[in-house]
Amino acid sequence: MKRKFVIADQNAVSAEGHFRTYTNALACAAQALGCDVTVLWNKRLATEGLEATYRMEPTFSYTEGEAAARNLLAYGEGHFGFELERALKPLQLRAQDHVVIHTCHFVEFVE
Repeated sequence: MKRKFVIADQNAVSAEGHFRTYTNALACAAQALGCDVTVLWNKRLATEGLEATYRMEPTFSYTEGEAAARNLLAYGEGHFGFELERALKPLQLRAQDHVVIHTCHFVEFVE
């Protein structure tokens, strides 16, 4: 069974820029190693017309900057941890699988 590699990129709201480029590079490298890759994007990223050889799932409501500006969000819709947990559950990850969260704000880890 293939190892799963999940990337959480809540900051990708457009197909251009640092976050999209960095995430795509990580995803392609993981695929080259034989992993089954899923990228969890911001819900505002328009994925129609984007070509990718990995799964793209709209997941996050806010970028890390937007979350920081809101300070402590209640655990539920819009909270990074809640949305991450909800997205990961159906993937049925195992001990040998990996999840990369490359950018987040400390307020997002507070419940």
